[in-house]
Amino acid sequence: AARLNGFEPRTWQAGLQQQGITWRGVGREMTTFAYPEELELFGQGNLNPPEFSSAFADPSARYSFTQVADNTGTSNANLNETWWQAVWNGQIASDGVEALEFGATQNFTLNHTQRPVSSRRRLFRTPVGWPGYWHLCRDADIPDPLSQLEADKERVRLLLDRYGMINRDIVNRENLPAGLAQEGRWRWRQAFRALRIMELGGEVITGHFFSGLSTPQFISPRALSALTGNTAHLRDFWISALDPVSPCGLGLDWSALPQRRGGNYMAFQDGELALVVQSNGKELTYFLPWHDQNLAQVNAPLVHLVEHCRKHVGISIINGQAARNSPYLEPLNRQFSVVQDHKNVTLQPTF
Repeated sequence: AARLNGFEPRTWQAGLQQQGITWRGVGREMTTFAYPEELELFGQGNLNPPEFSSAFADPSARYSFTQVADNTGTSNANLNETWWQAVWNGQIASDGVEALEFGATQNFTLNHTQRPVSSRRRLFRTPVGWPGYWHLCRDADIPDPLSQLEADKERVRLLLDRYGMINRDIVNRENLPAGLAQEGRWRWRQAFRALRIMELGGEVITGHFFSGLSTPQFISPRALSALTGNTAHLRDFWISALDPVSPCGLGLDWSALPQRRGGNYMAFQDGELALVVQSNGKELTYFLPWHDQNLAQVNAPLVHLVEHCRKHVGISIINGQAARNSPYLEPLNRQFSVVQDHKNVTLQPTF
């Protein structure tokens, strides 16, 4: 739904809670979301307890950030750096995602003081802790080769549920942790071995289903049936470059695609690429003329950034020229609150 209607944090928070989905850190400011029984497939290898683990008096219990800080005998701010390092290492996690969202707004830092900060709208204090109740993450037992193979097959099934078809580029692009107490990342060689065994059992089919992709392609029978049927396809949509359905990062001969990183978006009109947004709007590339009647719909990623994320979107370049001289300013002025200066064009949220 976020691809079409904007992103509402409360909606996905409620969905995670209703479905029993939890999360774990898998790298700096990176997390994975999964059902509890699947977390071992994505956990970090050789997981050691954090240096403040003794502050969790009961290793199986949940504690607030402030309780752990009190038990360590240090201040909240002094604990903070090692705390988030433990989060990204997959050593601790919390119930819910409020701490992740709040942390992102504060750059995951705490001030040493509790000085009130004034605002025209309200009076608030600088953060002194992180919300939620936290627990130590359990490491998986070191698996035998057969258990490792079964875990690889489970990862393949999860990716097939996500994509329908997978190949080397898709597997390596996911950059999954090895999991199950293994070091490093899960790569194509492990997936390929599992896929060949699954192919013998009729669980997957190999073939050439999409042009432009290298290496063998494996598809599930259900996905093949959908692909060859008369399923209606979504023609007008927008996505992040990081979206699983995104073609970015697959080594395609498609020079118009942006890099696969946060802040880059694509909008499609009638199934064709119509707009590329880079660096949260700093650079725009339109593939429709400035007077096209569908431009307002194509600008959906910009609406998402301005109205849903409440960002001031500074545009420097449009189709290779300075934004302030672009003919696309006319339709942008009709759709957004636009402020111009001698360098940039800024789209402002309406309050």
